[in-house]
Amino acid sequence: MSPSQIDFGKNVHLGDRVFINHNLILMSIGGVTIGDGTFIGPNVSIVTDNHVLEDTLVLRCQPVKVGQKVWIGEGVKIMPGVSIGDGAVLTRGVVVTSHNGNQTFKQEGHEAIELVFANFLAPFDTDYHLNGQQVVTIDEDKATGTAYCHVVLIGPNQEEKRIQTTQGVCYDDEYVEVSGQWKIAKRTSYFMYMESNV
Repeated sequence: MSPSQIDFGKNVHLGDRVFINHNLILMSIGGVTIGDGTFIGPNVSIVTDNHVLEDTLVLRCQPVKVGQKVWIGEGVKIMPGVSIGDGAVLTRGVVVTSHNGNQTFKQEGHEAIELVFANFLAPFDTDYHLNGQQVVTIDEDKATGTAYCHVVLIGPNQEEKRIQTTQGVCYDDEYVEVSGQWKIAKRTSYFMYMESNV
């Protein structure tokens, strides 16, 4: 393994054939799991803890889970509580824009994107993402595509009753080819429908 900084090695679980490049930082007190065949580029940071603003002596820890055959590009930062699905490709400087009704949200860079998604998913103890049809058009080292996803989120509401929220999402993506791998450079999400059931 290339030179790395790991503060709680006993809380790190690596799958088979994980490649780690130079200068990986694992702040792993909250636990880090990395799946089989994952590639980690240079200067990547994975953080599982953060100080509570109201009392900086208190450390809040959340595990990070990285699936199998994930490509994590150079300089990516993964924040506490983030889960990354199998086969995901993460690049530096990615832009995500989400449209939900009349509201539009835009995040740039991995840190901002991961923080927003981690906070969004925090109230739910279970989430499923069922990917459907995907159409991609390739033009030399760039590509565009449209993908559809059925999202199911389950967790307690304010009255502690368990609620299932179902969403239909359409993704318009722009890709770039980097070292033989296609990576998302820009994603626009359209939330087509949403319903909740107790």
